[in-house]
This record gives sequence, structure tokens and C-alpha cells, in this order.
Amino acid sequence: MSEAIDAALVRSGTWGSLWIDGEQVAECYGCQAKISKTKESVPRCRAMMEDSKLVSTKGTGSIRIYNVTSRLIELEGEALDQVYEAFLNLADKKKEVYDEDLESLVNERDRNESALYALEGVQVSTGFPLTPTATVTLRNAADQVVTACEYGTGPIDAVYKAVNKIVQVDNELTEFSVQSITRGIDALGEVTIRVTAPDGGVYTGRGADNDIIVSSTKAYLNALNRLLNDKQEHRR
Repeated sequence: MSEAIDAALVRSGTWGSLWIDGEQVAECYGCQAKISKTKESVPRCRAMMEDSKLVSTKGTGSIRIYNVTSRLIELEGEALDQVYEAFLNLADKKKEVYDEDLESLVNERDRNESALYALEGVQVSTGFPLTPTATVTLRNAADQVVTACEYGTGPIDAVYKAVNKIVQVDNELTEFSVQSITRGIDALGEVTIRVTAPDGGVYTGRGADNDIIVSSTKAYLNALNRLLNDKQEHRR
């Protein structure tokens, strides 16, 4: 069970500097951030009590900047180009694009920023009396493209087995949910999943797309990337 804590935690300031990748790119004269955290109950072994662990944080806010360097403009331009390209692709598939769609596109880009594995393609073959088959292509941190094919009890099961064949990290899928972001038959579908690592760590993944198979693949990759990033942090 998860619950939000510190929902009204607000941090503000009147002066500072903005840094990206160890480089100062601007000065700021006002900022405000609202931070919410989500914790999850964790049963304690051999004890009649529960503890809790932080599973995610979410922040919104604003910042006023000046003395902006060309580096910041370049980074902003790259990010905007990526979101705009995703918007054009979505507009080709949908009759109407809503604010929620745009927010989902930005979130999707943010989820891919620190990904060790990126989705290059996914294709499934399913139906009666066929055996569900999935072919998944991923790009790893070394910029290598790897493809795997697997069978499953259903198309999503086949996709996840193919992803596991490439990523090769132990985990157990403990939760899977789907919801529509916007209205209409062509609405974006967002998948939220949770996986549990062998050490008990819980990782949440999200993915959005018009195709529910693609959404499911993105969500699973998002969770596994978080698991892998966490493992790397602990090795340091």
C-alpha cells in the first residue's frame, strides 16, 4: 500500500545559480518548488510491525533566471525539438491532441533521460489459435542494438520475456494497471507497473502510447532501468 506524504512541502528562494552537468548555465533571482513524496509500507521480518520506504517523489514549481548562457539555450532547444517531434507523430495518429497528451509526451521524454536501455522497436504476433510471440529491439548504454524473440501466454507476457532475455536482471512483476489519459478510442493509454528485486526493493515504471503493447513495454523498461540505476549507485 502506498500513500502520499509531505504533500504540501514547499521550498522557495530569492537568489542562486542554475547548474547542468557541472556547468553553470544561468543565475536565478526567484524560485519555488512544491515537492510530494510517496512511501510504501514494508513488513519487518520477525516483527509484528511495519516500516516504510520512499518509492517516488514528484515536484512542480517555477524559476526566474537571467544571465543565461548559450549552453542552456542549446539544451532547451534539444529537449523542445524532441517533444515537438513526438507531438507531430501523435498528431498524425489522433484527431485531437489534449493538454494531458502533451504532459504525457514531456513525462515520457523525462523517463528516457537516464535510461540504460531504450526501446527501439516491438512487434507481436497473436490471435487464435496462434501462440503469442514478441520481437523486441533495445539499445543499451554502449549504443548497441540487441533484438530478442520470445513466446508467452499472452502478447505482454511474450514481450516481457523478450525484454528479460536482453536486460537479464532478476525481478518479479507484482502489479500491472492500465488507464486512459484522454478520452476517445484513439486515446493515449498509460501503463503503471511495479517490479520487486531479489533484495525486496520495489520499483515503479510508467509508459504511455496509443498502442497498449508499446505502453506496457515502455513501463516495464522504465521500472527495470530504475532497478539497474539503483544497483549501479549501490556499487559506487
